[in-house]
Amino acid sequence: MNATIRDLINGETAEDCLDRLLGWYEREVSRQYDSRLERAKDADFFDGEQFDAKTKAELEGRGQSALVFNDIKPAILWILGNERRNRNEWDVKPRSEDDVQPALTKAKLIKYIDDINNARFERSEAFAAATKTGEGWTQVYIANDEWGDPEIRFRHVDWREVLADSSGIRQDCQDVGFIFRTKIVPLNELLSHFPDYEDDLTDQSVDEEQLVSEHRESAYSANADFGGSLSLHKFSWLNGRRAVRVIECWYRNHERVDVLRDGPLDRTVFDKDDPEHQAALQAGQSYLAKVNRRQMYCAIFTQDTLLWHSRSPYRHNDFPYVRRTVFRDDRSKNPYGLIRDLRDPQSDLNHRRNKALFLASTRRVVMDEGAVKDIKKLEAEVARPDAIIEKQRGAAFEVIENLSMAASQLDMANQDSAYIRQISGVTGENQGLPTNATSGIAIQARAEQGTIITTMVFDNSSSAHQKEGELVLSLIEQFMTQQQQIRIAGERGKDEFMQINDGRPETDITATKADFVISERKYQATLRQALSEQLIQSAGQIASLSPQAGLAALEMALELSDLPNGMEMAKRIREASGIPDPHDPESAKAMQEQQAQQAQLQQQQMQLELQGKQAEIAEKQARAEAAKAQAEHVEAQAIERKTAAIGQAIATAQLVEANPHLAQTADDLLQNMDQILNTETDEGRSQGESDE
Repeated sequence: MNATIRDLINGETAEDCLDRLLGWYEREVSRQYDSRLERAKDADFFDGEQFDAKTKAELEGRGQSALVFNDIKPAILWILGNERRNRNEWDVKPRSEDDVQPALTKAKLIKYIDDINNARFERSEAFAAATKTGEGWTQVYIANDEWGDPEIRFRHVDWREVLADSSGIRQDCQDVGFIFRTKIVPLNELLSHFPDYEDDLTDQSVDEEQLVSEHRESAYSANADFGGSLSLHKFSWLNGRRAVRVIECWYRNHERVDVLRDGPLDRTVFDKDDPEHQAALQAGQSYLAKVNRRQMYCAIFTQDTLLWHSRSPYRHNDFPYVRRTVFRDDRSKNPYGLIRDLRDPQSDLNHRRNKALFLASTRRVVMDEGAVKDIKKLEAEVARPDAIIEKQRGAAFEVIENLSMAASQLDMANQDSAYIRQISGVTGENQGLPTNATSGIAIQARAEQGTIITTMVFDNSSSAHQKEGELVLSLIEQFMTQQQQIRIAGERGKDEFMQINDGRPETDITATKADFVISERKYQATLRQALSEQLIQSAGQIASLSPQAGLAALEMALELSDLPNGMEMAKRIREASGIPDPHDPESAKAMQEQQAQQAQLQQQQMQLELQGKQAEIAEKQARAEAAKAQAEHVEAQAIERKTAAIGQAIATAQLVEANPHLAQTADDLLQNMDQILNTETDEGRSQGESDE
């Protein structure tokens, strides 16, 4: 068996495997032929190809061009533009408390993968395909760069190239058994991948231009034979490039397999030929466990040759293709887009407008037989706006204008236009067209009604975005094992450089698991606009209380609005007001330092104020104590004087006792002692006050 053909199921040969895959493919092509033809017509209507050959011939037969008045296109473009203005955000959540920091690293890695692949534009292309035809596809896969290093790639895939199992109706493809993708590959490119099949591939190659034409015709030509389209006819070189039609198939097979458990290879399907798997078993890091699972396989083949067959190389064991759908037919379960229900009113609109033009530019003539000599000349003259018609005298002759009939056709055409806007969900208010709604509330209500009708389209796209993020995250954890430095493009023009797998636990990508989460915008366009206007009105009032808070409100208003360069406007306002940007790491650091300095200055000022108050209190206390001491000193002097007076009185009493004849004088002295003491005290006080 060739080295590129491995893991064949139930011991089948390469020829048996090829027959099985071709049988699936041809049977599915036959089943979906009618549906894919209608989806191709839907895409044609968007592009203005809205007339069949019979109608064109009818119009040309009466001298008219097949004019297209495409009301479908602006409605679809409004939806596509709304998707581009309101792209979903993303986040990565840890599975355990220890995975918080690695999850932040992986969130930045997903942004890096998105940036290098321009994933937002690829998703928008898939959304556009789903909106028009009902089904859009993206691919998340690993491919080697020009240096041979694996890199994660994200690409939009044309719906005509993909053929999925029609028995599966889930958008996440969990009930889908297989997915085919057909590509026209140049021979030299194909031989660089499969050099062992040079003879077979060279024999099967044909002119690339002819092969591309045949392949596209099989997607939407009513005369194409899908069952025989795999027959690669032999053409001459025609001075062109040789190419081969190659089919890639991813399919599931229920089986019992050996899975590695524990260690860094936990939940990995065991491959006996992989030395890393063998080493994990021998080292005791992992052990084998039997499990029942739907194993994913991949095969690459042409009509005659099986080029590759193996188990899926991806640990996620899922399809690398992500599907976006809009609607599904309840009976056939086939997908269809918004244009399907718009085709009939659009066709009628074209018919009415062309009919009105024909009526407005022609006239009818009612006359008696023989009223004019030359009918052909009459036809040419009536067509002129300055016609001069000569008729026979007495003959009845009348030229009838068709303007009233043309007006009725235009009225019905206008009804078709209104119906297209109604069922597409893109109202005149959404498009900014004049309508019969006059009040602001009525206009906003109708605009919101149109937004609600298209909500399911955006919700399905959000679900697909979730699936894409899960696949990208799985490939990051599986394949980004080497140490490297990556550049993360910041949203505000600031680039960030990050090291991964440099030995630190928080940068080890493969050691932890995380979950991809979509962070959806919570407001529709009209609600966001209303909230933006309210924030702008409130920003001035908030700024009077706090300039920084007012600027934050203004910044939020600019983010919610649809103004171009809104963040640049906020940046200029900050620069003019001297307020740093809190989203810029350097500006945020400067802001924190400034706030810390202000807090320190405020604290120092408070301390100074406290010390001043304490000094003032101490000074008052000192004055009070000095006054108290002075009062105590005066009181002591008064007591001292009183004591001296008492001593003098006692001495006088002793003198009286020694001289009885002085007794009467002593009695008078004792009776008036208090008065004498008070008089002395008052005199002392008066003397003291006069001294002062």
